[in-house]
Amino acid sequence: MQAHAAVRVTSAVTSGFRTADLRDAGRGATLRSLPAARIITPMSTLVSGQLDELQPGVRRLVANNPSYMTGPGTNTYLLGQESHFVVDPGPSDARHLERILEATRGRIAAVLVTHTHPDHPPPPHALPQRCGAEVLGRSPPADGHQDASFLPARQLEDGEVLRIDDLHVRALH
Repeated sequence: MQAHAAVRVTSAVTSGFRTADLRDAGRGATLRSLPAARIITPMSTLVSGQLDELQPGVRRLVANNPSYMTGPGTNTYLLGQESHFVVDPGPSDARHLERILEATRGRIAAVLVTHTHPDHPPPPHALPQRCGAEVLGRSPPADGHQDASFLPARQLEDGEVLRIDDLHVRALH
């Protein structure tokens, strides 16, 4: 079983559609926009609490959990403008949770978890309890390297498409 997944985001723009892949390989995430050039921020320029708009409706918030595996911190993605999906909400850190809630104005439709390393699943019910969001993802594989306590409210199927504002998010396994 894979320890990671990808989330594909498609947003409507005047010239057609723009597609972006969010891929997290454990050392930071990369946003790729097609057909536009790659948008990559070197990890050395990322700091805890930094919030960057990568493209309209796609923002990255860096958590305060620097390590060998997370680089400067877990990358949490905020998708949407009026309502939001929170992708990989990060560690159990009160300040990071407050930053997520502030940046989204508490308007969170769902929390999407791409994989179950201990730095990714939401703190036990903290974010969903605060905003009423559903937690979506996959149950962890039994490989000893995942947070075995993580149980999503609903499992995302491969190829399933979720919509938020004018963004389409496709689950890839």
